[in-house]
Amino acid sequence: MRNLRSELEEFNGEYAPSWKLEEGAIVVGRIKSYSQALTNYGEAWVCTLEEETQGPLSIWLTSTVLIDQFKRLKPKVGERVGIKCLGKHPERKYWRFIVRVDRPEQGPDFESIQGWDRPPQDDPPF
Repeated sequence: MRNLRSELEEFNGEYAPSWKLEEGAIVVGRIKSYSQALTNYGEAWVCTLEEETQGPLSIWLTSTVLIDQFKRLKPKVGERVGIKCLGKHPERKYWRFIVRVDRPEQGPDFESIQGWDRPPQDDPPF
């Protein structure tokens, strides 16, 4: 159960400093919270990390690539994550990221894997 009293006592109405996007920048830390904030472009989700070397940082989930990584990995409050900014795509100019979550790796469902040289089992072999 969350300690709402403690959260409210700590909240000063401002977000932690934002992670500065630049090629090669890396942040690693535990997720403290998620919240929503209003921007000039509408609402955005903000992930607050307790970064291992910088303290609290806000990760604004506004880049489609970063949002897609978070959707795929679904990092939870309390989990340790690492994010690296890979810079802007050279032609399309969108920001690129890689995200890792510190949790045991899960292998594939080997029963569902088929080689490319075999037809799907629903199709007849002729």
